Amino acid sequence: MSAEDNSWRSPPFRQNVVQKIEEAVRSSGMTPSRNSLEMENHVYQKAKTKEEYLGFVARLILHVREIDRCRFPSFIENTVCRKTPETAEEVKENGNVFFTRKMYNEALIFYNKAIQLNNSSAPFFGNRSACYMMLGNYSKAAVDASSSILIDPAYIKGHVRLLKCYIALGEVSSATETLQKIQSMESVSNSVQNEVEILNTLKSKTRDVLKAMESKNYAAAIPLINTALSIAPASSNFNFMKAECHVHLHQFNEAKTLANKIKEVDQSTSVFICGLCFYYEGNIEMAITCFETSNFPSKSPNLQKSVDFFKKALEFRKLKSEGNQMFERGQLAAAYELYSKGLNIDPTNKAANSKLYFNRGTVNFRLNKLKDAVLDFSQAIDFDNNYFKALTKRGQCYIKLNEYEKAVYDFEKVFKNEPTYENKKMLDDAKAMATQSKRKDYYRILGLAKTATSDEIKKAYRKLALVHHPDRHVNSSETEKVNEEKKFKELGEAYAVLSDPVKKVDYDRTILLYNAPTHRYTHTHTHPPSAPTSAGPSASVFMSRATAFWKTGSYTQAREAAMEAISRDPLCIGAYLCILKCHIATGDIGSAESLVSQLRRNHRLPNNVPDLKILQRLKHLNTAAEKHLNNSQHLLALRLIKEARDIAPASIVLKLWAAECLLYLKQELEAKKVLETIGLAETHYLAPHLRYVSGLLHYLKCEFDQAIFILSHKGKPSPLLYAQRCEELAQRAKNLKLIKESANDAYSKVQYDKAIALYTQALRLDPRLAKYNSVIFANRGAAHFQLKNFKACISDCSQALRQDPSYQKALLRRAQCHTELQNYTVAHRDYSALYSLSQNPEHKDLMLRSAELAAHNKSVVNVDSDEDDSIDISKIKKSSRQTKMGEYIGKNLRKRTRQNYKVDSGSENNETDSEKASSPKKSKNSSSDEETVSNEEVGSKSETTEPCSSKKPSEKTCTSKSTKKPAKKTVGNKKGRNARKVKCVSSSESESSAEASIQSMSESESSDSEEIFVKKTIGKKRSKVTIDSDSDVDLSEIKNSYRTRVISSKKKFSEYKYKKVVGGGRKK
Repeated sequence: MSAEDNSWRSPPFRQNVVQKIEEAVRSSGMTPSRNSLEMENHVYQKAKTKEEYLGFVARLILHVREIDRCRFPSFIENTVCRKTPETAEEVKENGNVFFTRKMYNEALIFYNKAIQLNNSSAPFFGNRSACYMMLGNYSKAAVDASSSILIDPAYIKGHVRLLKCYIALGEVSSATETLQKIQSMESVSNSVQNEVEILNTLKSKTRDVLKAMESKNYAAAIPLINTALSIAPASSNFNFMKAECHVHLHQFNEAKTLANKIKEVDQSTSVFICGLCFYYEGNIEMAITCFETSNFPSKSPNLQKSVDFFKKALEFRKLKSEGNQMFERGQLAAAYELYSKGLNIDPTNKAANSKLYFNRGTVNFRLNKLKDAVLDFSQAIDFDNNYFKALTKRGQCYIKLNEYEKAVYDFEKVFKNEPTYENKKMLDDAKAMATQSKRKDYYRILGLAKTATSDEIKKAYRKLALVHHPDRHVNSSETEKVNEEKKFKELGEAYAVLSDPVKKVDYDRTILLYNAPTHRYTHTHTHPPSAPTSAGPSASVFMSRATAFWKTGSYTQAREAAMEAISRDPLCIGAYLCILKCHIATGDIGSAESLVSQLRRNHRLPNNVPDLKILQRLKHLNTAAEKHLNNSQHLLALRLIKEARDIAPASIVLKLWAAECLLYLKQELEAKKVLETIGLAETHYLAPHLRYVSGLLHYLKCEFDQAIFILSHKGKPSPLLYAQRCEELAQRAKNLKLIKESANDAYSKVQYDKAIALYTQALRLDPRLAKYNSVIFANRGAAHFQLKNFKACISDCSQALRQDPSYQKALLRRAQCHTELQNYTVAHRDYSALYSLSQNPEHKDLMLRSAELAAHNKSVVNVDSDEDDSIDISKIKKSSRQTKMGEYIGKNLRKRTRQNYKVDSGSENNETDSEKASSPKKSKNSSSDEETVSNEEVGSKSETTEPCSSKKPSEKTCTSKSTKKPAKKTVGNKKGRNARKVKCVSSSESESSAEASIQSMSESESSDSEEIFVKKTIGKKRSKVTIDSDSDVDLSEIKNSYRTRVISSKKKFSEYKYKKVVGGGRKK
């Protein structure tokens, strides 16, 4: 057995083996101490290959009676799982064990091995032949049975098995010869009497099937073939005849199912049946491929059939290809001959012949042989009822032959199957021509122009009357007599109308009205009357209905009512204008312009019609909106579309454009509302446009499966632009879905680098998909997290949250990365946001844990101070956000703290306060340095010295070596401002000097300190200060200063206002 066959290790296979062991135990009547599952498990542990495992199982079943009498471990080791070489007989016995338990595939393994060990034993081949028969492989069974007979001609079982194989294969002649040999043997009794009866029945059924096939009664042949197959299930001849019957009955699915069923047993017949299906379906190329690969043996009865069909297919392909080449070169006569030859190859192949008939009909159409073309197209349609291309061409022939009713019938069938704009227009034109053809054109009957005078009319009548008078056709055929008599009556009728001035004027007026292209702006009114009539309601009644319908927004009904008004009064201009308004309201600019041009041509359009300006405005808006839409300027396009929809509220195209713009502007709810107002029945010819917008809605929501389903289309695409967009968007959705699945698959296979590359590629496909890109960013971050690239993971998760701020997975993963990087404060912020979104107890635990870690990690050393003199900066910060006074107090406190910090750090250069005052330039530079210095710089500058200051300005500052940590200065950001925290930390030695410095700054009122404390700084950013030392700041002094400044500002404003009013300034 090959090493790759591990099916024996599967639980279902082992369970089946356990059941067989259990059956053996029960059949032996023994009650072993060990159960079947335990015994099988011991055998399984000892085996290394399937063959070895099955051999152990076979021995276990053979020696199952000895289990109670032996110790179980030694029994397994010595008897069941011994490694000693086996003889061919023992191997065969193992095969018999599985054969009797109907495990034929397993039995076949041992029979093959037994024959390899001893290929001169007839029973070995006989057993394998029986095994093949049970597996349904009668061809191999017949070969093994023949081999057993060759080894031992007296082996009766071999002869009987060979007879059964021939019967199953349907080989009647070989079965008859084998039966005669068996009957000639004296030792054989009546053991084959059953096979004799079966063979006789098979012969009878074979004759019936062949008779039905010769008479081409395929429907009756199928039941007979089924009966024969119940006797000979492996007969390739019967299977082929059954498939042939299905093919001739155009039951191609049944034929292909049969081909797949017999594929493993008879591959040649299976391939040939598939080729036959392709041949009769008209797919000649695939048929040729199948016929080439069907390798029937030389004695097979189907070989000649395969060769014949192969030749026919080649001839079909050759003649059709040559005919197409001649047609493209313009050699129409040669193309006609080649197509005609192709039609004579196989008249039964309707699918292939329908295409040839269509091609020949197209040639006749080009040669202006319209009647012959109609015959060819009709034949093509008879062979293929769904050949709508032939229906369209035949309808065009009928139009040229002036058979408009037949053309309408063909175009209706085409439009019903493919409701496109082009098919709709052809149908409407044909209906209009059919309506006009029912009217008699008296000028055409007399062969005159519409401007003919009375004398010309009289001369033409007399001339034609002499030609078509019945007395001149007495000796003609009956058909000609009827035709000439009909023409003579038409001449008389035409002359009676045109010779009378009053009737002629009415007739001319009617002609002008009928020239109006009503078929372009109505779909229901197909039979306008030939003259005004007073029967039924008057035109004013229908006009009232049309006006009411138009006001309620029922534009289709309003148009129909207006057409009825025109039928009552052809001169009703109001009805034409109502139809024009309906066209404008529905956005049908083409029909509106056609109607306007026709009315102008007939001089029936009133001057100064306001609808004309509205129509021009609508046309301009449509053109501009489409231009902006194609340039992806969706906001501008939407504004124009809204204005256009005010003019044409029922325009489907405008609704679709508006929905498209809203989707691109991420206003999905508004787009859905617009799409819900569109009826599917009204948009059958705009199907690609509607599919594109609906698919775009699902695409932008990342519902790719639904988008692909909607965007896939059938039939002739129209409009072409949106059909192409549908294909492009569907392909883009497939690409997005595929690359995401590939990346996820790589991630699941622990191929993180490959997954990252695929996720990166996915992010480049469409940046508009915020939801999709947020998932991709998060997934790429997960891959980075697995690779311990925490910073990259944080970046990707942040990008995901920018796309979707409520994405919980990205928040959780970013918080985990910050935790890994020991950024506990930031991690706590993410966990808090995550818990506020999910309210999950687990997330709450993570938030609390991160808060503990952040608090533990925060290292701020506070300077010892008295409770009485301490200042709570957090309260001042809160106050500064609530009241203006608090803001002023907080600002002054921060200034004083910065000054204290300057004084402390100023002692670093061994300067006195008086020296600072005498050199303001240097003090300014020092202040500038303070604003730009970083944490590291502060630490490095104050690393060796500790600031000291005296209480009086006249005293000098002193320097001393610092034994504690230097003063720290931290910079942070809050609410977009560069806030700066200064933490003053001093040792017990410098505590008194710092306190004295703060006190001296509060008591002294020198000009330098006052300038720093009081002067309002404009253009500088505020600083956030944290003071942990003692301070003697007088809050009442700051409050009083604040009140004084406010009162002074109010007085100045009042004086300014008074001067502006008194001085003549304009009061605003």
